[in-house]
Amino acid sequence: AVATTHPNEAKLFLKRAENVFATNTEKKSFSERSEADWLKLATVHDIQLLQETDDFVVISKPSGMVCYHTLDTTQQKTASKRRRSGPAADDTSLEACLLQNGVSLSTLNKEGRGMVHRIDRGTSGCMVLAKTNRMHAILISEFFCRNVNKSYQALVCTRGNNLSSKGTIKLDVEGRPAMSSYEIETTLQQRNFCRIRVHTKQGRRHQVRIHCAQGLNSPILLDPLYNGQVAMKHLLNNEHLKESLPRLRAAQRFCLH
Repeated sequence: AVATTHPNEAKLFLKRAENVFATNTEKKSFSERSEADWLKLATVHDIQLLQETDDFVVISKPSGMVCYHTLDTTQQKTASKRRRSGPAADDTSLEACLLQNGVSLSTLNKEGRGMVHRIDRGTSGCMVLAKTNRMHAILISEFFCRNVNKSYQALVCTRGNNLSSKGTIKLDVEGRPAMSSYEIETTLQQRNFCRIRVHTKQGRRHQVRIHCAQGLNSPILLDPLYNGQVAMKHLLNNEHLKESLPRLRAAQRFCLH
């Protein structure tokens, strides 16, 4: 469905969501819930706490961690693939890490508890998760009505392209309209690389990655799907990066935050 930003539509959507989910709202009070081990989450899993209330939590997800496993076999397939290329790394999802360390999450999304949005495995960044079912309904309505501003930082390989200092990208993603705007923050290595900030109007799957690679002809560094590995040849000549870049690539991490 195409979302609308009309205020009356937003109120109606929220009212319907609250009516549907009212019977599922958790009875358990916040004070009765177990305390979350944020120190362990930060030191062991690199999950940083940014804000927490009784109803929601805002965290910084590290690159290389999947938000949740959609199928029971997803984790096994990933581990098997990594075993073929080297030692298998821990593939615990963000959802599992939070639940295992005492963070209460809503139960409306059965595939990914607390998840009202997600970001790719290789992307790091800020995420908001619902702790109660009522807040889950509220947050879903905010995302659905596009009342949430989303921006990303990306290190892109311009390959000599003369990017404008700022601009707009209009390029369909999987047959659906998608628009992003960007501005250059920093240029590196004689303009072969740029750090840009991207603002997305929609939330299409891989929208930022596709818009950088195809809309700007400047793929995100290390992006395995959208030609982000081409810059590796140039960067591997740098002694400081020769060891770290292959590890990042093996861990499915790329330069998008």
